[in-house]
Amino acid sequence: MGIGTSTQIKVSRDLVTGNILFNPVGFNSLGINTSTNSIRIENHKFKTGDKIKYESNLLPEGLDNKNYFIYKVDDDTIKLCETEIDVNSDIPKVI
Repeated sequence: MGIGTSTQIKVSRDLVTGNILFNPVGFNSLGINTSTNSIRIENHKFKTGDKIKYESNLLPEGLDNKNYFIYKVDDDTIKLCETEIDVNSDIPKVI
């Protein structure tokens, strides 16, 4: 916890890249829709442009264990983009 706050934050280090990771979010493969290229995570709190690290033992087609940018569809659904430019395009280029 930080000084003057009561919100807990989980902090870890990515063993491959050395990057610092904050508040990992877990979900199961049932939330992945390969027809719409979307991921359903109820009340996810992400916003468009957030950078995340996707990591899984069982990867859906088209995804790798690496960093992506969030395109927020709604409060329960996100899509992933390769770059910040892709996510901020007039028509986001999702994968």
